[in-house]
Amino acid sequence: HDLINWRAVMESPVQDVVECIKCRGMHFMLAARIQRVLRRVQRERNGVLSLEFLRNVPTDEARGYLLSMEGYGVKTVSCILLLALYRADFPVDVNVGRIMARLGWVPLETEESLEELSQYAPEPAVYTFLRERLNSFGLQTLFELHYHMITLGKVRITFTESLRLFAHTRVTLSFLYLRCFARK
Repeated sequence: HDLINWRAVMESPVQDVVECIKCRGMHFMLAARIQRVLRRVQRERNGVLSLEFLRNVPTDEARGYLLSMEGYGVKTVSCILLLALYRADFPVDVNVGRIMARLGWVPLETEESLEELSQYAPEPAVYTFLRERLNSFGLQTLFELHYHMITLGKVRITFTESLRLFAHTRVTLSFLYLRCFARK
């Protein structure tokens, strides 16, 4: 069960919600958005403030419903599918895309592209490319890979530094590459 009283969040003055999430950043926009999403769920679910019904629908239907929510993009929806609904989906953002490219898992035009974010494929294309290859893994592997990508994504490094830093990670993750990318 949720530890958060979502009805209280929905009914609170927006400034109270802002105070609770201000360490997150973009808190004014997000506080209002959270309350609008909660009101929508309440309206559509006959007063029930829960998305538990998504556990009982096909993944594509759950994905479609979540993508229709204000402010929910592909990464947010992938996080919800993987981490809350336990569905095979791999969240990809620009940092994950960069790491995957540096590991050689996402094809780039040139090696110089590794340092230029503008040279990377757009996030949706990277997401589609990785999703086709990673979503066949079990949930535990997806959880661990997601954790490693988030951890490594918080480190700003050059390509040369990344090779040194990823040396041990490459060994650990290389089996994943061989299992899904080498076959394609």
